[in-house]
Amino acid sequence: MKTFWLTSLGPSQDVVNDLMSKMKPYGIEIKGHFWEDELKKMPWMAAREDLTDQKISFWAILGSEEELLNPDLRYGLSLLAIIARAKRGINFPVVILQTHGSLLSADQLPTPLKGADIFLSSDSGLGAKFVSFQILK
Repeated sequence: MKTFWLTSLGPSQDVVNDLMSKMKPYGIEIKGHFWEDELKKMPWMAAREDLTDQKISFWAILGSEEELLNPDLRYGLSLLAIIARAKRGINFPVVILQTHGSLLSADQLPTPLKGADIFLSSDSGLGAKFVSFQILK
């Protein structure tokens, strides 16, 4: 079974459960954590070992347009992306799953996340895209 790491920027368990149900028919398992917005305490550091495990195919970040444009969240995500790519390599895949708002472009992402693929989390074809994404990456 393919596995990806999910960082949920919002606290909604319902959105995560919906995503998990979309992935199950495709044989894709989700592991992950809910982001804690306490930049100075660096709580996201606890996720670094799990995120960089060799069994993880890619990293997905789930959030709204507002969350993805929040400077503190972007800074913390950038640091975690640098750590992940330092350990897994520069080509470690990252996916942005936007819950709502205007779909961001790569130019709006911080530099360590510029190569991320961006999808709407409501996309009904997300499971198929992730299967092909894992094959291609």
